[in-house]
Parts: sequence; C-alpha cells; structure tokens
Amino acid sequence: MSTKQPPEIREKRALLRTERYYKLLTEKCAETGLGISRDLVYLVHMSSLQVIGRELNQHGVVRIPHVGTIALVEQKSRPAWCGKMRVRLPARKVVKMIPDYLLRRIYNAKKNHALSVYRHTRDEVFPEYRDKLLYPHADVRKK
Repeated sequence: MSTKQPPEIREKRALLRTERYYKLLTEKCAETGLGISRDLVYLVHMSSLQVIGRELNQHGVVRIPHVGTIALVEQKSRPAWCGKMRVRLPARKVVKMIPDYLLRRIYNAKKNHALSVYRHTRDEVFPEYRDKLLYPHADVRKK
C-alpha cells in the first residue's frame, strides 16, 4: 500500500501549482506584447482542454502540435490479488501520451548520455527548431 508524503515534503518540491502556472503564462504573454489578462489565459487553457477531451471521446487519438500525441488505449483485463483470492480486473480505457519527436530530441539531449555527447550536442541537432520551440516570438537568427 502506498503512503502519502507529509505535506511539508510535498510543499518543498518545486511543482507547478495552478496559480503559479497561470501567473507564468500571463507573464509570458505580457513579454510577447500580447497583454492578455489572467482570466483570458485561463479561458484559452480550459477551452483547449475541452477540445482535447472531446476529440479523445470521439476519435480516441489527439495530436497536439509541438507537444505530442495523446491516445485513449484499452488496457487488457488482468489477474490481481484481493487478499488471498485471485480476481480478474476488467478491461478499462487508459490515457497514454507519446511526446513529439522534436521535444524528445531536445530534452533527451540535455542528459549527458554517452551517445548524445559523442555524436552531437543539442545545439547541432535542430538549431532552428530548438530556437522556435524555446523562443517562439523572438527573432533569433544566427549570422
């Protein structure tokens, strides 16, 4: 049986909480000159989640640009122990996420993996895509 960590340990972790998430999104929009309020950021975020949920219910797969693919996959029924008895858990639908190729390449190259250090650095892999992903509104051009 899993145990919950004490609240003070959970609070010390730098997890992105709801208020901080919307605050950072609002600040990012203010940096780009869009000047979007926090309420509008909240509405855009929630409407995108509603679109994702609707597409998952209708088609079972959602492809989100620059993020990845989210799929609703059926997990097979499987045996489990319930005390001393063996029971069969029924099949159920589970959400799976496959990250986008560029997102994986950028963040996997951050690790000091022997092959990634030997072959190339992160900047040599996809410099134009990396700049577009990390700084979408900045005019970053190498001269």
